[in-house]
Amino acid sequence: MEQEGQEKREYEIMTPPEVCDYLRISKKTLTSWICSKDKSKMPIPLYKVGGSYRFKRKDVESLMMKVN
Repeated sequence: MEQEGQEKREYEIMTPPEVCDYLRISKKTLTSWICSKDKSKMPIPLYKVGGSYRFKRKDVESLMMKVN
């Protein structure tokens, strides 16, 4: 059952406000990462869906594991 939950989280999508809340960063910080021409400053992959940015929860959680 726990593995099922992990698989579900792997494909869960987060919006920019959700990412900011989860990482406890400001909207300005996330926007600067997204808008940076130097993509090495973007610590997590992002996806553009119909003009909106989205993030995979597993990528956001991976960033947290690296930081902690």
